[in-house]
Amino acid sequence: MCEVRVVPREGKNGIRLFVSRDAHVAYKILRNGQKIDVRGTRTTTQNSKVRYNARRKQRYLKYAHALGKDQNILVSHAVYLAWVGPIPEGYVVDHLNGVTTDNRAENLEAITPKENVRRVPYLHALRKLIPNHWQTFGREDYLRFYGMPLAEFKAMLAHYVRRPSDD
Repeated sequence: MCEVRVVPREGKNGIRLFVSRDAHVAYKILRNGQKIDVRGTRTTTQNSKVRYNARRKQRYLKYAHALGKDQNILVSHAVYLAWVGPIPEGYVVDHLNGVTTDNRAENLEAITPKENVRRVPYLHALRKLIPNHWQTFGREDYLRFYGMPLAEFKAMLAHYVRRPSDD
């Protein structure tokens, strides 16, 4: 099994979660020390411990609270907390490639909500011209793209991407 780290945020019921760098949720440990396998991943919802929010298109982990209430944490937040560090106050965790179900630590970054909104047109341009862009580009590519003025970025994409109307 790959290396796992504990998610620093402990559930109110004493549950501790452990996640790998590529967002596999390994297991949880209850307050009494009992270890329970979760086997949830960044891409599946078959396991009852990893839920899917269709509206936000994100995976989240559901803690069963001792009093019958539920406590949730997004898988992206769990991975960020375990592998990168605390999320700064007033920041959000962004998926660099725009795929909210890709919760690998390399794909996560804490940014301001304003910066998050600024990146939307870049992702729309990528989705339009390169449908599977997340399989092509890496972290450094996305950071370089977001650093360009939007018009320059679109011109670069148009130059390198051949459209069906160009045939």
